[in-house]
Formats: sequence, C-alpha cells, structure tokens
Amino acid sequence: MKDRAKHILIYRDSEINALRIAKLLRDNAINPIIKNEFQQSLVSGFGTNYENSVEIWVLDYEVSKAKQIIDDENNKTTTT
Repeated sequence: MKDRAKHILIYRDSEINALRIAKLLRDNAINPIIKNEFQQSLVSGFGTNYENSVEIWVLDYEVSKAKQIIDDENNKTTTT
C-alpha cells in the first residue's frame, strides 16, 4: 500500500446509482468509501431531500482505474 494515500471524490449521484457504481468498483478490486449525506441528515435530525447526495471516494492511486470503470459502465448503459 502506498504511504499517505489520499481519498479523492470520483462520483456523486443518487443512492441507487452510487451503490451500483460502488459494487462495480468492488468487483474490480477497488474499495470505495461511500458518503451518504441524506442518511447522515436523517440520523442527525435534519432530514431533507438531497438530490445526488451520495458520494464515492477512492484512493488517489486508484482514481484512473475507477474512472475508467465508471466511464465504461456509463457508455454501456447509454448504448443499450
């Protein structure tokens, strides 16, 4: 593992789409961090409707691979 790796935000969308992308990343040996602001707001009592409130973060040295996986998936879903 790299020393002092940083997490980089690579994706933000609805919970359904973000969880689908996170699964794809895990299937390709990338372990994303999922930040769900909507769930956080509900737990803290400030529940509001945050559109595109789920973020996916990956380690900086995995960004290019993760973005390629996301691009490939987006191209596949738009062409079918």
